[in-house]
Order: sequence, then structure tokens, then C-alpha cells
Amino acid sequence: MTVKKQWKMSKDPLCRGDGKDSVCVPNPRADDSIVRHIMYFEGPGRETPYLSTSEKYELAEEFSNGSVWETFVKIAKKESVQHISRTELLSLMKGNGKGKAKCVRSDASQTVCGTMG
Repeated sequence: MTVKKQWKMSKDPLCRGDGKDSVCVPNPRADDSIVRHIMYFEGPGRETPYLSTSEKYELAEEFSNGSVWETFVKIAKKESVQHISRTELLSLMKGNGKGKAKCVRSDASQTVCGTMG
């Protein structure tokens, strides 16, 4: 029996499926509904103030348009990117998307990086 290794925010990478040459830049003025973003309404190429990442490379690969990029929570935070954990994102999905993720948008210089999977 194989024991599944638990992802650790302090040392394991976050993965993002994105373009081959670069990561798409979020638009801080785009619709800030976290539910709309997570549910992938409007499909690829939509404007969003969020950057979605995953704890799993394979999941990021599903959303990839050529490359899977990796970073770490501590690096994102140094760049003023707020990380919202998978557990917290799932709790936001139960509401109407107005919680912590919605409030962050008031500071247009800040990006939110959410973790799914």
C-alpha cells in the first residue's frame, strides 16, 4: 500500500498550466467573482484577476496551453501575490464569492493565487 504524501505549503511547488512562452498576466479590473473563475466560465483566454495554481502537476497540465510553470508560496508572497489554500477556496465556493478573495481586489496592485486540486 502506498502512502500519499501530503502537500506542504512551506516546501512543495505550486504548478500552473499556461502558455508555452509565459504565464498570462491577471487583469485586476476583470470580474472578481471567485466562483466564476474556479468554475472556468468563459473558458480559456478569459480575463480574470486571479492566477490558479495546483498542488498537482497533472492537474495543471490539463489547463496548459504549452507549459506547466512552477513556483512556491514564499516566492509568490514576496511578489505581493496572496495565496489562498485549496481548503479556503472550497469554502468560498459554498458562499457567493464575496469573502476574502473578493475583498483582496480592492487593492489593484495585489494578485490572488489560488490552489485547486
